[in-house]
Amino acid sequence: MRIAVSACALVLTGCVAATQTLDPRGYLSVARVSGCGTAASDGFTNIVLGQELSEQLLGLLPVEAVDSPQCWYKNSNGLLELESGPFCEPTLLAYFRFVDADWALETLDRQPLVLCHERVR
Repeated sequence: MRIAVSACALVLTGCVAATQTLDPRGYLSVARVSGCGTAASDGFTNIVLGQELSEQLLGLLPVEAVDSPQCWYKNSNGLLELESGPFCEPTLLAYFRFVDADWALETLDRQPLVLCHERVR
């Protein structure tokens, strides 16, 4: 599966589009996702999910709806993290692990403490 990613420069010529291939497991590492924090140097990478992987992982959650924005990260141990919910409100945190050729929900937690600053991994 291929996904188009656009990068825009502040020049009059506009945007340059590049096509990148999803990881075999269904996600793509990116520098930044609009509405989400930036992964810091603690081993996390910003990712975007392909449609199939997104539906699969969200289907593992025991909740009916997942708030937006849905910010996805990958850590150095291969866990995928979902941080969802509006800025300055309680956040849903979910961690997924690839086990035996399939994804499994590792942990799910609601972060009750709300800090109103830019989300930073």
